[in-house]
Amino acid sequence: MAKVNRVLREDHWVFPTTDALTLFERSVLPIWIFDVDRHAMWWANDAALKFWNADSLEALLARDYSTDSATVRKRLRAVVDSAQLGDSAEDTWTLYPKGVPTPVRGRMTPVHIDAERRHGVMFEVHKIDNQVLEVSDRRLVEATRYTTVMISYFGLDGRLLSMNPAAIYAYGNQQSRIMNGRAEDKNLFLTRFKDRDLGRALFERATVGGEPSGEYEVQLAPGGIWHRIDLHLGRDPINGDACIIVVEEDVSSLKKAMLDLEKLNRTLEDRVAERTRELQMAQRKAEDANRAKSDFLARMSHDLRTPLNAILGFSQVLSSDETQELAARKYRSYGGDINTSAQRLLELVDDLLDLSRIEAGQFPVKPEPLDLIAMLDETLHMFRPSFPAITISMDHKGVADPTVISDRQGVSLIVTNLISNAFKYTPGKGTVSVTVADDTASDALIVTVADTGEGIDADDLDNIFEPYRRGSAITSQKTKGTGLGLSICSRLAELLKIDLKIESELGKGTTATLIIPKELDPDEAA
Repeated sequence: MAKVNRVLREDHWVFPTTDALTLFERSVLPIWIFDVDRHAMWWANDAALKFWNADSLEALLARDYSTDSATVRKRLRAVVDSAQLGDSAEDTWTLYPKGVPTPVRGRMTPVHIDAERRHGVMFEVHKIDNQVLEVSDRRLVEATRYTTVMISYFGLDGRLLSMNPAAIYAYGNQQSRIMNGRAEDKNLFLTRFKDRDLGRALFERATVGGEPSGEYEVQLAPGGIWHRIDLHLGRDPINGDACIIVVEEDVSSLKKAMLDLEKLNRTLEDRVAERTRELQMAQRKAEDANRAKSDFLARMSHDLRTPLNAILGFSQVLSSDETQELAARKYRSYGGDINTSAQRLLELVDDLLDLSRIEAGQFPVKPEPLDLIAMLDETLHMFRPSFPAITISMDHKGVADPTVISDRQGVSLIVTNLISNAFKYTPGKGTVSVTVADDTASDALIVTVADTGEGIDADDLDNIFEPYRRGSAITSQKTKGTGLGLSICSRLAELLKIDLKIESELGKGTTATLIIPKELDPDEAA
């Protein structure tokens, strides 16, 4: 290729006006300067006017290049950005003077033009003869046979023009339509997509010069395959018509890995969130338990002091010389008060010891035959004198055998606590009813203790089996107790394989249900 003499210094590649281009006017090579910033022709020599089939320089400079694709613009900008001022780069282009495809070999030199020193590129080109072009094309075509990148040419109407071997392998059915002249679908590009509206939007953007790209699901398998797809507006090198060049690469493995990673991240986030919720709930429960324990200790200190003070006071009266005469007159009354206080104190201590032994795993379980109905009768009989206004009912009809083999002390503690609660929380002329029935679903007896008392608030039902809980403050103040009864029942029921459930409605009463197995396995209890 002939070269223009490069004796000019670097600052000579700055052209404030076209007057400095006289040196290039007489060159036999087509030479022109293209304004990259404004994307317009800025100057051309006579040989360039002939190359571009222009009648005059003014006519050539007036031509509109706004329809050039983004690829062309990027290619020009790359020359400006990658080369120093005055340094040349050589490349092969297909240019379209008057719409006719013309392959050229060109030298491109970055320059500055006008007083504004805008970016421009000086072209010096010559046509490539057919023999050289054929060799070059054969090499390029052969290279596309071995690449895994899929390349397809489409007309602006969606007509498929050609595909490289990788695209033929992926979309073989479309290639057969071209060869057999059976292109039933108006736009074959759309048929590649699971979402045809998406394919249509991409194609329409490309036809107006956009270069859409991204990862999309294509219609190659029932489950779909992911391709990286880039669309470019170009020209058909055969006839110069505008066309859409589609470049694709299979990224299914990468996409699957990314989707798996996203799923794993979401799973980890969900696990962290769930664990955080669990920890927050555990913290709240611990704080609630700590407050309940503090409340219990405050109540317990009062409940312990009250009977102790009574015992100490009455015993002092009985043992003092100064109060002998008074003590003699009220001996029976003082003795009863001392006994009542001692029994109250013993009850508190027993509850604490029972819970402590159960939690420490030191509650001895000794299965033995026991008559459940007889035990319930005895317990009810024990409470009758203290609650004369309450109606008591006992129903055990249809029970073939009331005998169960379990731990007598444990079962007795459970039913005593439940019946005690039923009486204590049923003020006035309420009803306490106990029923015993055979469990038809398993070899067990069902015991229910129901009352028409105050009931339990729904917010307290979740915590009734936790130690030191006594429900609302109003209920706790009105009714004596340690708050350990139901906790003892729950732990004993678990130890003796008894199913214990509490149902209650505020203001309507409470029902406790026990499902007691007919025979307790000592090994399971241990």
